[in-house]
Amino acid sequence: MTSTTLQSEEKNKTCPDCDSITHSHKGFRQWCPQCNWNLGSDDFVNTLGYTAKIYRKIGITQGDRVFQSILSEKPEDLRPRWSLSKILAFAFASTIHLASIAMAALGLYALSFGWPAVLLIVIGILLLALSWFIRPRLGAMPQNCLKRADAPALFAVCDRIADKVGSPRVDGIEITPDYNAAFARVGISRKVLIVIGLPLWLVQTWPERLAILAHEFSHGANGDSTRSLIIGSALNTLDYWIYILRHKYDQDSTIIQMITHYLLWILSWFIELLYIGLSHLVWRQSQKAEFLADYLATTASGTEAMRDALKKFSYGEHLQTFANRTIFSAKQSQKQILTKFVSYFKALPKSETERLDRIANQKNARLDATHPPTRQRMAFITAHPIADASITVSKEEQHLIESELEKLEETIGQQLISYWAPER
Repeated sequence: MTSTTLQSEEKNKTCPDCDSITHSHKGFRQWCPQCNWNLGSDDFVNTLGYTAKIYRKIGITQGDRVFQSILSEKPEDLRPRWSLSKILAFAFASTIHLASIAMAALGLYALSFGWPAVLLIVIGILLLALSWFIRPRLGAMPQNCLKRADAPALFAVCDRIADKVGSPRVDGIEITPDYNAAFARVGISRKVLIVIGLPLWLVQTWPERLAILAHEFSHGANGDSTRSLIIGSALNTLDYWIYILRHKYDQDSTIIQMITHYLLWILSWFIELLYIGLSHLVWRQSQKAEFLADYLATTASGTEAMRDALKKFSYGEHLQTFANRTIFSAKQSQKQILTKFVSYFKALPKSETERLDRIANQKNARLDATHPPTRQRMAFITAHPIADASITVSKEEQHLIESELEKLEETIGQQLISYWAPER
């Protein structure tokens, strides 16, 4: 937010577009509830680079058609099935992985049968090195993630949720300083990793926390191809190739380095075309899987809790706002950062939460590029309501889990400080 949008209550209370009275709360964006002047947008969540832009572009052009086609369907009918596009995607992804295997085989062949020819040995070594570079990216379990012995109460609740939605049980839980949550299958054994952003967790009620966990576990049960061993890892591999090929240009580079930089950049565009092609093949089924994940989550948490959790997800810009205003202060300790963020969040004026709700309800507003628009997700779970939560957490369990996570608040607070104020 700029200084022009942070207006005091005494100034600029009239909308310049429609002359209506604006919401003008000190310290927050001034906006008009009548014509939505200066409402803002969800662009802050779409700064994830070229991959996000690709998914967002596909979503804007095709999203409405997919949503209208599934709105009247039974949620269980959204489970992905084999289709021509999925078969092509599987073949496409398999070819990407086979490239590294073939290159490694050629390298070994050159080393084995080329000895002692120096040229063939060099070629063999180069092929093996290249095959290692382009190998499938399967992910790995973070070293600092929680194991069952670290947080038995949290794992017990996660197990109940996983069993309810039909997902494999969790192998590790990573606690991060992000305002986010995620599900991942990592390694060749496809271990389950749940990621919980502690700032997001702390501002949620217990029903909303269950809804978040249920949604993430539902990614292990909704058949989403983008998280599968073959297709999902192929997308991750292509993403990694592009990231490496588009290294930052050094102004002091030599002529050879400059030419190499541009050649690699050109190669990266070819890889991006492959990424776009594979993304198009799986996008429709991936979006259906997201709607199914939302519904499966409601079978555990109930529809109301899921709606409330989605709303609070869209308030994520205020972690950055809070950090910019607070974290540079030398008076803040690590744990106090999180405590003060929760207090700040709970004190958001009604006009500000209304503004964020309106942004989330815009046609193409979404939490990130891979998810359908938030308004469509709300509409889908509302069309298939589930009144009561099937998973609950007792007061005793709540206290145990809070104690397990409280031990990490000092570390997560330090990570927030290191990210937002590295020179403090």
